[in-house]
Amino acid sequence: MSEDFHDGTGDKLAQISLFSKFVRDQLKSETVEIDEALGWISEASDNLKKETKDFLWALDAEVNSLYDVGMRLKEHGHAFFKRSETGINFEVIGLNDSLKSIMLPMDWKRNLLFIFKEAMSNSFKYSKCTKISLDFSVRDNKLSVNYSDNGQSFDLNYSKEGYGLKNMKRRAEKINGELVINLEPGKSTSIIFKGILPPP
Repeated sequence: MSEDFHDGTGDKLAQISLFSKFVRDQLKSETVEIDEALGWISEASDNLKKETKDFLWALDAEVNSLYDVGMRLKEHGHAFFKRSETGINFEVIGLNDSLKSIMLPMDWKRNLLFIFKEAMSNSFKYSKCTKISLDFSVRDNKLSVNYSDNGQSFDLNYSKEGYGLKNMKRRAEKINGELVINLEPGKSTSIIFKGILPPP
């Protein structure tokens, strides 16, 4: 499936992004509306390609451990915050070889991945933080993943869409877990996933 995506859908999305950027360069921003529209097309195709790759990664039977999930999030975090030149220091704690023996089904891999990718996106867009940590801990077959940043939080009661937090909670529930979200306006944010690991 990964090879088929790369040779088929992925190639077409890459062409859409490439040609929209080419047209923007040719127009030389003569009209703001066209320039913005082409920017949206390029960004949407890039995002869709990344999300589809994550989906295919979750299907891959060769990356099925908790360690693999942690590494995927670590690589995403380092690439995301480095590329955007945010000045944000991102670190992962508790990612060690003991997690390699903890096997996860596809739904666990996919939902954990998207929960914490969304958390990173929220920190980047809203928190004005300078430090983010992602801490993995397993005890008595119970998994805890603690995400925190040192930025400014927001009041969820005044958020129309909850910045994706509702979807994050639903993803946790899909794998019989719980997502504890600690938000205090003007203070740091803490998002903790807790769940009993599935049987091997």
